[in-house]
Amino acid sequence: MTAREWLTPRQVADELGVNRETVYDAVARGDLFAVRLGRTIRVPRWAVPSSGPPNVGDSGAVAGSAVDSHSDLEGNRLSDVGGAP
Repeated sequence: MTAREWLTPRQVADELGVNRETVYDAVARGDLFAVRLGRTIRVPRWAVPSSGPPNVGDSGAVAGSAVDSHSDLEGNRLSDVGGAP
């Protein structure tokens, strides 16, 4: 990767139209992939959503990024299929 393919949190925020703290929060939650080098954080361009800020559900996870812990692989709520409440 070249230097142009790595973005600072400010550059990511500008690109997504969000506050820089929102980017730091997304990185801390694991919703946005980033690499920490000492005190510096860089986000690879491929990790930045091209359609704007990611949709954040009630659980704080990016929509579609992982299976909800309360649903099965088909997206059925476990409480609807006799699983955990």
